[in-house]
Amino acid sequence: MTTETSGPTAKRTVRVLLAEADQDVRERLASHLSGLPSIELVGAEATGNNAIVAAFRSRPDIVLLDLSMPDGERPVPDTIRHLQRVCPGVSVAMLVDKEADARLTPALDAGARESLPKDVSPDGLEALLRRLGPNTFRSGKRPAE
Repeated sequence: MTTETSGPTAKRTVRVLLAEADQDVRERLASHLSGLPSIELVGAEATGNNAIVAAFRSRPDIVLLDLSMPDGERPVPDTIRHLQRVCPGVSVAMLVDKEADARLTPALDAGARESLPKDVSPDGLEALLRRLGPNTFRSGKRPAE
């Protein structure tokens, strides 16, 4: 459950949806997320299409999206645009195998805010989520649904 309070020291739970095609990476990141304070993992999906449906249902604050979704999936930039349509105000961060991936620029152009390596440490993951969470919800409240 999302905790919302007011005031300068208010803490709220950041809701995160994970969309990663590789099961091992998905399970490792889900484990990292479940161990972080004030983070709620609202779903872990294997495809971009499933992530769109899950985002519509769970209204995450942040989506961690695999840059290398398998063939047959919609292109990642289209997935980002759909995520932002079904869940206005969501921040998307790209999970990448290597930062120099040419597919990253179109994803950022489509609205992704940042990228992080798939082998990110729990501390690095938490730092990214803290950066994206407060920037998305300056008032400490979720956008109107």
